[in-house]
Amino acid sequence: MRRRKAALRALAVLAAAVLLAGCGKDSGYEVGFGYDNHMGYMLPMGVRAGTDAFSRDGLTLELYFGTYDSDYVKENDSDPRTFYGREEDELALFGLYLCDGEHREDLGPFSETPDHKAVEHHILLREIPARDAFSQEYGYTAGWFKGIAYNHHETVAIPPEFLQGDKGSFVIKLVAFVNHGEEGPEYISASHSLEIDYQAIGENTVKIS
Repeated sequence: MRRRKAALRALAVLAAAVLLAGCGKDSGYEVGFGYDNHMGYMLPMGVRAGTDAFSRDGLTLELYFGTYDSDYVKENDSDPRTFYGREEDELALFGLYLCDGEHREDLGPFSETPDHKAVEHHILLREIPARDAFSQEYGYTAGWFKGIAYNHHETVAIPPEFLQGDKGSFVIKLVAFVNHGEEGPEYISASHSLEIDYQAIGENTVKIS
């Protein structure tokens, strides 16, 4: 009986120590890694950060994304390019963009844009040529229990101009452009967005959620 009480006291002390240690650390941030985040989207995206509080001029995130489900492609012996257009279409490139929450709906699937390099209210972070987009680096796997495992990740810095005011949101987008007849690569066959909210918690500090 005494040994049992001693063991319970030891467990209680250990639990309290772990709780206090956790309280002294910044909260991390993670979104986009659950299987439910993938369902219905061809272009899953996830973000991780060691904290959820940043200075307005120092918000950097680790961005994860993929262009094709490598397990599905392998099991079905399929070409992932066929997910992004009709047989007569040819995938041109993927564009990675940043915009504010007000323009979250822009660059939607089955729409056009005059010039993918100069989209109003958007910053083009970079292009991924078609020849690279379906390499192993941009594959991902997804399952109910393991969630989404991305092969690719990169650091994205959010410019201060996207963090104006006491609260708001910014959006990271991945967009697939195809050569669609004479319309060229400015026709969008698929896109997916990841919206992140922020709120001021100090004069120059914001918290994301």
